[in-house]
Amino acid sequence: HFGTLHHFDGLAERFLAAYEAGGGEYSEERLSLYKAIAYFKLGRFATLIQRPAEWMQILPELLSEARRLV
Repeated sequence: HFGTLHHFDGLAERFLAAYEAGGGEYSEERLSLYKAIAYFKLGRFATLIQRPAEWMQILPELLSEARRLV
């Protein structure tokens, strides 16, 4: 459901496991930056393109999570 902040956590964990198994150079700082960028882009998509009824509640949550990560 849109607005469920942790809806894709399982997919993110699978991606991270595959990335690490493939010999990718793991960097917690880089991962946090990528997550923050993803939250920001999702917020931009939610407000400019999708515009669900509850976008005014969703955007602060997404930006807060992005801010927390950087």
